Amino acid sequence: MTELAKINWGAELNTDLVNDAVQAALKTKKLFRYQYKETTSDVTHLEKEITEYVNCKYALAVSSATNGIFLALKACGVKHDDKVLIPAFTFVAVPSAVIQAGGNPILVECNDQYVISLSDLKNKIIRQRPKFLLLSHMRGHMPEMSKVVELCKAFQVVLIEDAAHALGVKHNGKMAGTWGDIGIYSMQSYKMLNAGEGGIIVSNNEELMWQCIHMSGAYENNYKLHMIEGRGGNKYRCQLPVYNCRLNNLSAAIARPQLKRIENTIFQTNKNYMLFKEKMKEFIFYLTQQD
Repeated sequence: MTELAKINWGAELNTDLVNDAVQAALKTKKLFRYQYKETTSDVTHLEKEITEYVNCKYALAVSSATNGIFLALKACGVKHDDKVLIPAFTFVAVPSAVIQAGGNPILVECNDQYVISLSDLKNKIIRQRPKFLLLSHMRGHMPEMSKVVELCKAFQVVLIEDAAHALGVKHNGKMAGTWGDIGIYSMQSYKMLNAGEGGIIVSNNEELMWQCIHMSGAYENNYKLHMIEGRGGNKYRCQLPVYNCRLNNLSAAIARPQLKRIENTIFQTNKNYMLFKEKMKEFIFYLTQQD
């Protein structure tokens, strides 16, 4: 077997790892998170475990990271034609979420490390006067976050972190997704947690989280089933539109065992990356020798 053949390109689910959790979830016969009134669902457990892992106060599991970005943008106040800065190295879901929220995506150049250019970010902030920065950590790579935060604070720009690719990535000891006002992770099959589809919103801002909870589909009194401090969410009851972006209990059951072993997944992902990088260097060298 060649070295490249050792890389798993298919994002296949480790069924042995998740089987017990899936069977336990199926035995409850309850797939909807709000069916759990006196007990807690796998979705609620997953949210708590994520907050503990990334060291933040609140988490909300949703149906996709794209929907998570959309809810975060709406909660942060994005309105019709508001300018939202995004890195030029991006994926179609990112500007799509901005447009879905009513905003106007504005591209910011990236540097030779494929992370956002701090000089162009400052230039765009000064010239465009945006209220929001949606910062994507593409492929898990992060810029100098302290400088990004400093710029945002200086110009009163709300920082939303698209950390879809970056669950478990640390910069100066702080987790991706927890530097800004609100962050989003993905559980789509090619991410660190493979639930097929799914996303997780995290924040230390209770008001932002309550808005996301209500808009995600916590209709009637279901907001009371969320295990976050206080009951301040009551003021948003029936005051916000509902977009029905909830995560189902089975997807959460699939994700939870993977979260317990995420450091192993991160190690293997980095190993794959370094192996692929080395083989690409060899291939490029081979091509240059053919000339």
